[in-house]
Amino acid sequence: MRLMAGQWLNGRVEHRLDWFQLRRRIQWLGRSIYWTIDYDEPAYEQRLARYRRNLRSVRWNVWHYGKSRHARWMIALSRLGAQLLSHRNEFDAAGGDLSKIEAACKRFDELEGYLYSNIGSLTDYGRARRQGERIATANIESTVNQLINQRMRKKRQMRWSRLGAQLMLHVRTAHLNGTLERYCGPPQPVEWTWPNDNAFRQAA
Repeated sequence: MRLMAGQWLNGRVEHRLDWFQLRRRIQWLGRSIYWTIDYDEPAYEQRLARYRRNLRSVRWNVWHYGKSRHARWMIALSRLGAQLLSHRNEFDAAGGDLSKIEAACKRFDELEGYLYSNIGSLTDYGRARRQGERIATANIESTVNQLINQRMRKKRQMRWSRLGAQLMLHVRTAHLNGTLERYCGPPQPVEWTWPNDNAFRQAA
């Protein structure tokens, strides 16, 4: 649908994968991996350092080579996946609890599937940011979430209904696009006139 709309409106429209969504998935994976490591194991520091290095490599290569060189971040992602698989096999051989490592593997599969399914929408985020182009919508999403939380979720005396919120979004979008006057016209000045004495007598 995005590609169809872009072709209808402007043939040069390019869809970019939001960096905020990518970074959030990488952060989720890092947190899941952090809880899989046992503090009591002898190679705790080495394993943690290797995980951090592989995660940093995935993020760095996606940031710099997301569009131009897919093989760079693919290799880094495969290296991280191999480490997770080796870690899981060690847990399984030792008879340990696999719930945490399975959760980390699930996060990894989500990130891998997200990258491969949107491979055509990746871009060189570092170059785009240096050129002043937009690469993320984090500020917009946080503003929307804060507004909805204040107006619809919390118990306040004046809450928005679902229909009222939808209509407010339509009005706000039309105002930002400069098309609001098309629907309601430009604001007209209000002229106030004082009633004459005859009007007061009739009212009395």
